[in-house]
Amino acid sequence: MQEEKQEYFDVESVSQAFARVGEACAKAMNSIIDVFRDIVPRVLNAITPVYSELIKKRISRKRFIKLLMAEGIQRNEAQKIAIKYHKEQGYYCMFDVYKETKNKR
Repeated sequence: MQEEKQEYFDVESVSQAFARVGEACAKAMNSIIDVFRDIVPRVLNAITPVYSELIKKRISRKRFIKLLMAEGIQRNEAQKIAIKYHKEQGYYCMFDVYKETKNKR
């Protein structure tokens, strides 16, 4: 006696359903990529002047240390950081404050 195998799923219809789901996902991803392709250049154009100003903006040693301290860095540590930047660059700038506070978080 040979037992008949009963199939619970129609393989062809399940395959087609997954193909449709895949197509829908691909369309959604393409839409998201198109949006980012439009937004990224605009954001970069808006950020670039601000970044350029931060890089150029030089500040005094006192202000540099005060800004570091405002971000929760202790005075002695802020002074060590100031010495390090002055040895490397010969000046202090706002962007360096941002870099240091980002590293400490």
